[in-house]
Amino acid sequence: MSVEAYAYVRRLSFGKIPGRKLILANLADTVDNDTKSWAIKPDTLAADSEMETRQAQNHLKALTDTGYLSVLECFNEQGKQTVSRLRIHGPWDLWGGTGRPFPETERPKKDRRLDSYTAREVTAEDRAELRRRLQELADREGFFKDGLPRARWRLGSRAHSLVCWYGLGNTVVHAGKKATVVELTDREGKKKAPLRVRLDYGNGPTTAWVGVDDLTDPTVISATPSEENRISEGVQPSAPSPVGGVQPSAPHGVQPSAPHGVQPSAPLPHQSLSAPRHQVSQEAAKAPARAGSGWVDEEEEKPSAKNGETAAEIVMRRTDATKEEAEKLIESLLEHARRRGRPVGSPSSYINGFRLEDLTYRLGEIRRERAPQGRAGTSEPTGPDAVCAEHREPLDCPVCAFLHPRMAQLLLNRFGPVRRPDLAARLAPADASS
Repeated sequence: MSVEAYAYVRRLSFGKIPGRKLILANLADTVDNDTKSWAIKPDTLAADSEMETRQAQNHLKALTDTGYLSVLECFNEQGKQTVSRLRIHGPWDLWGGTGRPFPETERPKKDRRLDSYTAREVTAEDRAELRRRLQELADREGFFKDGLPRARWRLGSRAHSLVCWYGLGNTVVHAGKKATVVELTDREGKKKAPLRVRLDYGNGPTTAWVGVDDLTDPTVISATPSEENRISEGVQPSAPSPVGGVQPSAPHGVQPSAPHGVQPSAPLPHQSLSAPRHQVSQEAAKAPARAGSGWVDEEEEKPSAKNGETAAEIVMRRTDATKEEAEKLIESLLEHARRRGRPVGSPSSYINGFRLEDLTYRLGEIRRERAPQGRAGTSEPTGPDAVCAEHREPLDCPVCAFLHPRMAQLLLNRFGPVRRPDLAARLAPADASS
């Protein structure tokens, strides 16, 4: 149970639909406090709420459509869909990355709440951190033998919008014009169909549907090779490949011909640079740049970086990385490209084409991997944290004390035993003190 989630749901207002609040409250009574999510079947929620399963399903769909929930669709090793994980949005994740609080009930004047939530601006750093958390949550579901993830965020959910550039509410470019995605679907009736969206160019939503392969991510338009930047969306290379990186025959990352039934030829909603790589042949890794592929040789480079800047200097300018971290980051990204058979050309132009969010995310991964060694150029922690950075409770954190050991281990790996001696003591072997 998440006390924080349950207390917040109690204050929400759903007007004349009390059943919807009951479903959300029962879910909050089930989710864990760390991720605010849990894998639970609709019929279980229906039984707890004393309503028909169809009613519970309708309420869950409405809660997802209105942004209270995001659904993580999960698959087993054979590619068969299993129980989905439901994540509740609230102040802990800036209301799904929107920064806009949900409507709350109004109490009588004598009993009015002293605390209230107000809208706040969501920064690029906020979005990068939320994206990291959603990635970690999806990765916990595991991977297929070929390295592909076994979970993805459902289309239209707020989690999908956070991690996918063409998600609902995001800005895209179509026919040279910027527009906002107001609706998206991979269905035509009850049948699967190529992923498509409806757009708003600033004068109201259009009625026409546009294929995602006709859209472009506005954050990568300014870079010279548009193909190059699609690595930041987790798109697998193909030839020829549509501009948006989505194959019409594989809407929303599902390819029925794949051995396990889940083949992301398009970026899965939760997928990012940290997703496991496919193995490619040595011949593909050594393949030269092709004319017209969007890649350029070093002699043809047209860098948007400052003149004379090396790849490491670009990383250090755009992030707070040290020189050692920048070199490690570049090595990782170049290795990622080689494994996928993607020609790089000039490293400086290639690195400069990445979005700040992706560089920041990968840098965070490198720092977490190197945490036991300490970060070069920074001072080591000299003592325990005053409060738990995850739950904002004084140490010893009472919430962490009841976490599953695997979850506690993840936090210990993240912060280290010096900052979190309570977790280190809890997870120490039984005979460690003898």
